[in-house]
Amino acid sequence: MWISKENGFKIVMSLILCTALLVVPAPSPSASQESNSAQLQREVAIIAPVDPESDESAERMEVPKGNSDAQKIYYTDEDQKFNSISERPGSMLITLPSTYDSRQVGRVSSVKDQGALGTCWAFAALGAMESLLMPQEVYDFSEDHLSLNHGYALDQTTGGDYSIALASLAAWKGPVAESDDPYGDHETNPDAKVLKHLQEAIILDGNVPGIKEAVMKYGAVQSSVFSPNLEYTQGVSPFYNANTYGFYYNGQESTNHDILIVGWDDAYPKTNFSLEPEGDGAFICKNSWGESFGDGGYYYVSYYDRHIGNKAIAYTRLDEIGVYDTIYQYDELGWVGQIGYRKPSAHIANIFVANSNEALEAVSFYTLGENTDYAVYVAVNPLGTDFHGKVQVASGTIQNKGYHTIDLENEISLQAGESFAIIVEINTPGSSTPIAAEFEDDGVWAKDVTVGINESFMSYDGSIWMDVGESLGCNICLKAFTKQK
Repeated sequence: MWISKENGFKIVMSLILCTALLVVPAPSPSASQESNSAQLQREVAIIAPVDPESDESAERMEVPKGNSDAQKIYYTDEDQKFNSISERPGSMLITLPSTYDSRQVGRVSSVKDQGALGTCWAFAALGAMESLLMPQEVYDFSEDHLSLNHGYALDQTTGGDYSIALASLAAWKGPVAESDDPYGDHETNPDAKVLKHLQEAIILDGNVPGIKEAVMKYGAVQSSVFSPNLEYTQGVSPFYNANTYGFYYNGQESTNHDILIVGWDDAYPKTNFSLEPEGDGAFICKNSWGESFGDGGYYYVSYYDRHIGNKAIAYTRLDEIGVYDTIYQYDELGWVGQIGYRKPSAHIANIFVANSNEALEAVSFYTLGENTDYAVYVAVNPLGTDFHGKVQVASGTIQNKGYHTIDLENEISLQAGESFAIIVEINTPGSSTPIAAEFEDDGVWAKDVTVGINESFMSYDGSIWMDVGESLGCNICLKAFTKQK
């Protein structure tokens, strides 16, 4: 629906619910119930003036949205040995097998049951993270905690999507243990101990080879699909074959459910689907409807399904607690939308104040397209937005769209009370709005969004800066990570 805002821009939203069951009972035993909608999409476009010395304009668009033994963990697949490596992985696997199943290499956690709540997105996100850590580490993370503490004005019946999971976990709000916040009691434990810190995720929307590579490398990939309520219909649907566990949807409905891709079979026969797709092949998918669904909780989704893989994410870096001690951020709701100057490049900056004597060791930001070039700078005690004393601390190209932490080439010493600016120059080919931002809103879907002034900035060329909190009502998605001295 279109919601007119007083400042002249418009928002279009379709709220992700992704519940396997409707709370409202079926009108009759034979009637089927549809799952609730499973995709959060927001679009906003405004034209805002920038500095008076430029004739360019800024465009804003909301989109679908201290432990000394601590290690930075990247999990990679090499001869089925999943080892830690000290630097960011480069290209993924070159040759893909015709069939692969993460269950066979011990990289899939147990099947769970979301019940009547719209929490499939939380089960999928945390299931993917459990797979990332396996087989070396086995965890049961709390879906209750994620779905009740993300900060959005969405409860467990209204759902979420991968952008909400990513934002919450990148803000260090979780994950926590299932035993510390059990599922289904409609209560949460805000004091539950956070067990890991999410520092990287790659977005693979529509990239089937990339999804397969990520499954082999990281265990599982979260994907949105359309799903009829197969539980209420005892598996009876024109899109699902209960005998072969094959699912193929070719209709016009939008996504309404999140699942995990844990493998594939290129030779899975097209005749195994109730509706015959164009060709053979299917992804092996883990559902969150308990072991009574499908083949012990798993089913096969055709490569030709309308939605499988079109909205997909892999969580790729989970750090031990203590790699960094402190996170500095203004964007706890993460990538709500994006802004830019109608060109691929832009400059962004956040100014923070050090809490104590510490060392700045890393920064993080979103890339909203592939092959994004970046350069990171730091200015200590800047005079407003006069960043002429900035020092370059990192640069490179990030292959994948997603959320990334960049470790600095050399740490920067900070004293308690000192201000410091993180400045990033980015260039995302093909994008007109390459900057991820968290927006103020009216509380329909976002709440407790604090947007300040003299905190977040953007610039056309790095010389004259706009205060986006004051001008656009948003925070730049740019974080800093420090270690205590």
